Amino acid sequence: MFRHLTLSFAMIFAAAQGSAAVFTYETNVLGFARSLPAVNGVISYGAPVINEVGDVAVVATVQNGGVISEELYRFASNGALTVLARTSDAAPGSGGLVIGGIGNISINTAGTVAFEAELDGAGATLANDLGVYKVSAPGAVAEVFQVGDVAPDTGGEVYKLFDDAFLRTVKPSINDAGDVFFATTYSTPGSDILKDGAVFRVGSGSSEILAREGTLAAGGAVSVDFPFSEVVASNTGQGIFRADSNPGFGTSGIFLTDSPEVGGDLEAVFTGTKVIDGVSVTAGNPFYSINDTGDIVFEGTTAGGETAVFSRFVGEAPVVRLVSGGLS
Repeated sequence: MFRHLTLSFAMIFAAAQGSAAVFTYETNVLGFARSLPAVNGVISYGAPVINEVGDVAVVATVQNGGVISEELYRFASNGALTVLARTSDAAPGSGGLVIGGIGNISINTAGTVAFEAELDGAGATLANDLGVYKVSAPGAVAEVFQVGDVAPDTGGEVYKLFDDAFLRTVKPSINDAGDVFFATTYSTPGSDILKDGAVFRVGSGSSEILAREGTLAAGGAVSVDFPFSEVVASNTGQGIFRADSNPGFGTSGIFLTDSPEVGGDLEAVFTGTKVIDGVSVTAGNPFYSINDTGDIVFEGTTAGGETAVFSRFVGEAPVVRLVSGGLS
């Protein structure tokens, strides 16, 4: 089972036929949430996600007959509950492995959920024991990728992750087309050395790298560098992510990429340190998002150490929206 180190509190409300369905969770330092209260064998919930129509997906840790397992729930906006996947289910395309843990999740408007899965069973090793899958209905789990699979646009290299347990994680983001965006690493088959990192898009008709270490942003002055953070996908085929930028070793930037069908351009939205509305800021913080219009919001840090929120509307320069300590 996944154990992600996190300290946070959250509450999500979903409209359910005129009433409010409330899902509350409280995380502890081991990353498991204590449900408030435990119901029907559920002893904890993970971080929930919600789509545009009010469907909520969440991973539940359940206990039945002394056996603890994990289940992926989808609470529809009409109140219907569906168990989409659970540990011990077969992992498609894995050669007989089963789902041993369910991690990061993302849900699109149709209710399809992309999720990270730890794999168990005879033959499970660090070379194949993690994958990303998507599911729209019980029994309909489909593989997006598994560690050890050949990665697209790499000339035969394979997906490979760090051996460290806290670094062996992938955060998928699924859009309404069913395309799954994620950032991960790859290597030469049989090698223990990571060769490169990249942002991938896996769809029903094609799979490709959208950006990798060394990819130049438009204008040619800046390129992306390892490591890559979580990719957030939009329904127009765009993905926003954070990565180190070059030049500027160790300096993070916010980058925007289109799927190749939309043009294949990489844009450096914000890199290094810049002055915005008179505020000197860096954008190394791990929080950012994009809407279907292409407008972007991201968090940064000012020269004085304050946290600031910035937005960048299409065709406009970034502007300061909020600064810790008061409104901008």
